[in-house]
Amino acid sequence: MNDDINDAIAWLKNLRKINIPVLKQTARELAKLKDDEDNLSAHAISTVVLNDPFMVFKVLSYTNSHPGKHQVQDILEVEQAIIMLGTSNFFGHLSPDLLVDDRLKSNMSALTHLLKLIKRAHRAAYYAADWAALRKDLHS
Repeated sequence: MNDDINDAIAWLKNLRKINIPVLKQTARELAKLKDDEDNLSAHAISTVVLNDPFMVFKVLSYTNSHPGKHQVQDILEVEQAIIMLGTSNFFGHLSPDLLVDDRLKSNMSALTHLLKLIKRAHRAAYYAADWAALRKDLHS
């Protein structure tokens, strides 16, 4: 059991070192938001980021591996991470430059299955949020 945990921790540390690709749709929507950066909110950015699990991982791993001087805990929410970073730092350090779609364009079957999997994960997350609301769970 301890070996499994150590393997998982080592695997996550390696993931933090590589540039995670994001979905083309995410890159497109973030580019539109960046054009109006002065009138942008963290909520608008997080709405785009939350649709892409790769970008979520990228944002949370970056903010937790580069903590601010007042940060005492790991950040677990995307909107909180974006607020801590600020919009200019977000676009400066986390601009999507590598796309999943480009990496998998030679294997369209894999890309199709990946997009279906992401859609199913979103549906499961919506169900979980609804169930938490029904149970009046404040920390869902």
